[in-house]
Amino acid sequence: MDNGTSTNVSFKIALQRSSVFDPIFPRSGSNFIGSVQFTPPYSAINPGLITSVNPYKTPEYHKWRFNAEWYVPIGKGNR
Repeated sequence: MDNGTSTNVSFKIALQRSSVFDPIFPRSGSNFIGSVQFTPPYSAINPGLITSVNPYKTPEYHKWRFNAEWYVPIGKGNR
C-alpha cells in the first residue's frame, strides 16, 4: 500500500503457566505461553469490502504464538 489509511482492530487472548524457581536467576522450572490474536471477519460481515476502492482499509488476519522455556541445573550446586 503506497498511500492511504487502514484501520486495525484486533483481539488477543493469552494463556500462561509458570513454575520457575527464583525468577531473577532461574535454576529450575518452566514457562509456557500460548496466544492468539485475530481481527473480526469483515469480509463475512460485508462482502463488498473485497471489491471496494481500498480493500486494505480493514485488514483481516490471525496470529498464533507458542513459547516454552525449561530451566534445568547443569551440575551440582554448592548448597
